[in-house]
Order: sequence, then structure tokens, then C-alpha cells
Amino acid sequence: MAIDTLLINSNGYNRFSAYTNTFVRGILKVPYRYTLPSWMEKIPWVHTVFQYLLNPYEFLAYTGDWSESIVQHSKLSVTSCNLLNSYELALLRQKIESAELIIVMHTAVGDNMHMINQIRTLLQNRKGKLAIFIGNEYDLINEKINFIKSVGANAVCSQLPEETAYWLYESCFPSKIIPLTHALNPAKYNWSLEHKYRQIGFVGAEYPLFIGDIERNDFIREVEKKATSMQLNSTFRVGARKNLARNQWATFLKHTLAIPGAEAGSYFLDKEGAMLSEAKKYMKLFPQTSPDELFKRFFESPRVAVVSGKAISSRHFEPIGTHTCQILLEGNYNKVLVPDEHYISVRKDYSNLSESIVKAIDPEMHARITEKALLHVLNNHTYNHRIDRLINELSFS
Repeated sequence: MAIDTLLINSNGYNRFSAYTNTFVRGILKVPYRYTLPSWMEKIPWVHTVFQYLLNPYEFLAYTGDWSESIVQHSKLSVTSCNLLNSYELALLRQKIESAELIIVMHTAVGDNMHMINQIRTLLQNRKGKLAIFIGNEYDLINEKINFIKSVGANAVCSQLPEETAYWLYESCFPSKIIPLTHALNPAKYNWSLEHKYRQIGFVGAEYPLFIGDIERNDFIREVEKKATSMQLNSTFRVGARKNLARNQWATFLKHTLAIPGAEAGSYFLDKEGAMLSEAKKYMKLFPQTSPDELFKRFFESPRVAVVSGKAISSRHFEPIGTHTCQILLEGNYNKVLVPDEHYISVRKDYSNLSESIVKAIDPEMHARITEKALLHVLNNHTYNHRIDRLINELSFS
């Protein structure tokens, strides 16, 4: 029999999102899977406004991949609740009392803790098991850890490398720490011999300066300059609100031979999250602060114990599904991907950058890397694999 499961997410992150979700989803009953008519989809600004109003997290593709994979999993019978839809929120109390398993997604414990804190007491009085997926594991760390402890979560699901996750959430015992990185959704990210007319490209947001380094931002710019000098067919769009919605992102990847990237997260995680919190506040007060100045002020000589929170992200799985060869800055990548076997590795001094780009677009090398990476991920790192592990770790199997 399938496990009676309550999936809690947040389809937005502010009061305006709450108004639009309640009105459009609750009162007008517009379904979450609603899409614009095809002629409107083709108008870029209409599509963008629609997504930001009704599906703001669609620009973080993994949120939809996780939710869809949980809802469709054969071992789970799922009821979903969007915390920003007051109509769904009103039904939450009854469902919390009966659910065997409650899963709180990254979107509800990510950008802010306001909405999830409103149901703290309900979660404390649950009967079933509670698993919390932590989003943005460099921001609001103290608030998130306090919440985990206050509700007595059975499991904390982390995107961080295993040793880092155990260190960061040590105080949450007896909650079980389960390292669950993002993964591949092969139903969304796949390749059916679409013409890859773009040799190399990247579209996405810059990482914020308050995480303490700019190596990923600098690397993308360096690859762009090199691609231009090599006269490659390329597309680079980097900056605020440059992320594409999930369908657009999948299409971009399907037509792109190679894409650069680097590990996500921060080198400067501390157990209270104080250092990054102070840097974030400082950047709000003084937004013109240079990266060098910010580094010297907050990160050059840390006042507390820190560990690296650099990690693999969903953006390292999605290109694998579309046979897009990754050119990645050297790193650990949670020990999931092997350099020069699943991606082409670039040294941090960029000394092999030109050579790496040539390899990535070479037909024979491209086929070898992408095929080996896809086989590895399909066998070990889809969202179904992650959910199976969660079920097993919580002793439901």
C-alpha cells in the first residue's frame, strides 16, 4: 500500500506571492499545471511575467523536478499543499494529523522562514514522520536549525557533501541527516537528436557576492571571452533574473553542445550562519562594495570555525540528460561526478581552458563524455533514486 504523504511547498517568497496564489489558485481555481496558449508562450515578456507572478520558482528548475517526482512516485500517495494558497493552508491541519509521511520542500525552508514558522505547532503535533529538505544552505542557517530542532524532524535532507552536512546539522540530533543532492529528471531533460547548433553557451544568474567568492562568476565570464576569441557560435546571458523557466532551460540545453559551470554554495559555512548573514546585511547597506573589499572585511580571517559548503547542484545534472558536455571548474562535486570521465575539468588558473573547450565540442570526445555521464546518472542519480533512499532511510520499505 502506498504511503499517505503530505508534500508542503511554497510557490513564492513574499506577501505579493501569497495574494496572487490565493486569488489565482484558490479563488479562480487556475491549476498549477496551467500553461499559456502557444501564441502567448512565444512572446518573451508575457511568458516571463506569467512565470514570475504564478510560478516564481519555475526559474529554479529543480523545485518542479523534486515535486513532480515525489507526486508520481509509485510508493507514495501524495497530497500537495502550497503554503501561499490560503485555501490549501486551511486544509493543512486535517492532513497533518493523518499523514504517515510529511515532506517539507526546499521552497518552504529556503529564502525565508516566515510561512513555515506559521505551521510550527501543527508539525510539532503530527503523528507521522517528518522530512525537511533545506534550501539555500548558506543563508538563515541558525533559523533553519532552530526550526528543525523545535519540530523534532525525523530527517534533515541536505544538498551538501556528506561530511559537511553531518558537521553543520550536528546539533539537530536525533534527527537523521540524509545527504540528498539534486538529481536528473529524465522526463524533462532528454535529447532526441535535436540539432545542437550552439557550440557553447550559458544562461543564468550570478551568485551573490555575500557567499564569499566570485570564482564561478569569473569563470563564466572567462569562458565567454574565450569562446568569442575562438569565434564559436555561442550564447551567454548572465545576471539578475536571467534564469530561464524550466521548459525554456531544457530547450536551451538540447540545442547546446557545451556549457561551463562550477560548484554551488560557499567556502565559508559556519554553524550559526553568522558570517554570511553579516556579509549579506552589509551588501544591502552598501551595494557598491567590491568583491575584494567584502572578502577582506568578512572572509579573509574568519572569526569562527568554517567549512566548505561547495556542492553539486541541479545544474550539473540537467545538461547530462540533454547530452550537453560540461566544462567545469575543478572541484569535488559531492564525489558524484568524475573529472574527464563525466565532464571536462578546467584548472582554477584556467591554464587548460582553451584545450578544454576544444575537447568539449570535438564530436568524438563530446560523445564519449556525454554518453558515459548519462549512463552513470540514469543508473544512480535520478530523482527516483533520491526518493527511494529517503523512503528506505525512514524505514518505510
